[in-house]
Amino acid sequence: MEKQKAYIDGRIPSNHPDLEILSSNCECDNFLRSSMGSTSDHTYDGHYFRVTYLRYWSSNSVEGLKNSFAKTNEQTSEYRFELIDVTDWEMEHDEDRYWEASFTFLAHKK
Repeated sequence: MEKQKAYIDGRIPSNHPDLEILSSNCECDNFLRSSMGSTSDHTYDGHYFRVTYLRYWSSNSVEGLKNSFAKTNEQTSEYRFELIDVTDWEMEHDEDRYWEASFTFLAHKK
């Protein structure tokens, strides 16, 4: 029998001031989207932000994002943010739709 994974509710209200700090530090629009996923240890409900200033995440841009999260976590009052994943810009195979680059994150109460 497979072990039940722990559940993490990493959501934050869309109008919370800590979210605005994250948006500003990461230089992206505060246009919150819901995200669900899992790791080897847990499942989660979280969020993602679209990133319109790049198409593909380089090691430098990921490192910059991690630094933005660290800076944000020093400035926020109620939530600590955890970067989960980054996703590159993508065009559907028949080129009728595309998805902006984005990053997925969780919000944890401090």
